Amino acid sequence: MEKTAVYEEKDGRTAVPVRLDPAGSVFVVFRERSAGADHIIAVERAGKKEQDLQAQELEIKSAVYEAIDNAGSMDVTQKLRRMVRNGELVIEASNAALGADPTPLHVKRLRVEYAIDGKPGEMTVQENEMLEILDARKAEGSPDLRFGYGIDGRLMLEAWRPGACGIKTASGRTLNAEVKKVPGPVEIKGSWDLSFPPNWGAPEKVKFEKLISWTEHKEEGVKYFSGTAVYNKEVDISAGMLGKGRALYLDLGNVKNIAEVKVNKKDLGILWKPPFCVEITDAVKPGKNNLEIRVTNLWPNRVIGDEQLPEDKQWKGLQLAKWPRWFLDGEKSPAGRLTFYTWKHYNKNSPLLESGLLGPVRIVSSVKETIRMQTD
Repeated sequence: MEKTAVYEEKDGRTAVPVRLDPAGSVFVVFRERSAGADHIIAVERAGKKEQDLQAQELEIKSAVYEAIDNAGSMDVTQKLRRMVRNGELVIEASNAALGADPTPLHVKRLRVEYAIDGKPGEMTVQENEMLEILDARKAEGSPDLRFGYGIDGRLMLEAWRPGACGIKTASGRTLNAEVKKVPGPVEIKGSWDLSFPPNWGAPEKVKFEKLISWTEHKEEGVKYFSGTAVYNKEVDISAGMLGKGRALYLDLGNVKNIAEVKVNKKDLGILWKPPFCVEITDAVKPGKNNLEIRVTNLWPNRVIGDEQLPEDKQWKGLQLAKWPRWFLDGEKSPAGRLTFYTWKHYNKNSPLLESGLLGPVRIVSSVKETIRMQTD
């Protein structure tokens, strides 16, 4: 729980600025009355913010709402093009949202091909799931600045970018605070060592020369892997990046889908939504540091991989016709499949889902200072 540093009381109401990350939420708890001391009610950055962004250009190349068993489809390209707002698209893959049901009583999916600022991409979601094509730049792991209280109770400013800001207080004063220098982010480049669990189709160890989706790997055991893989890498932290008033964050960029982070064997928690970012100040040291990132993806890719193999059970349409004897006897699939399911949600031609640590991975610096304010 953090004590808010910026709030305003007016006409018996308390207004608190709340910064929400994508898919984020906060609880606001009123525990005690204000002591009446002068406090900050508003903050304004001087000049143009460095992180101010023009909207990305999102072009929907094609969009198809289709049955997964190829029973039929509906082109919804024009509909999705009209729904793009500020370079982003969010829509539910449902009959209601897309305007019709092209194949009643059949399981469907929404398949979209698009380009962001000319760079092609594709995304597929199952019926009744949300399709979200967002501006990844907005999910960067740091805000512009943040106010809080230090352990000594004094007001602190944490800044990720240099600059000045104007501060208004409840007493009507206008004050200035400035951070003159903040080190820029450092991208962690080069190869990563990956390890996979045994007996799940993937090799024990693989080296990625650069971060890519598992689905782009030439090894089929990696391409169709579903589960948890472990990334390992040694990184150098210079002494100049550490010290009094400095903080460091590990920004993983894009992750599909969940990441568990350890730095020098210190567990820093689970990241399950953007921004995939965690403070590492107390975990790192000057010199070499070990990063261990456990990434877990979704289930469909392994199912689609098994669909490349011979069938090992009988189907009645999309439903399992009967329990196979090998399964009832507790034996392995005679076809070498690793998964078992009673409804055929996917086939061998179903698109794979992006998986793994996609990056870019960066070390982001901030400066923490007790506010030195001068009255104008």
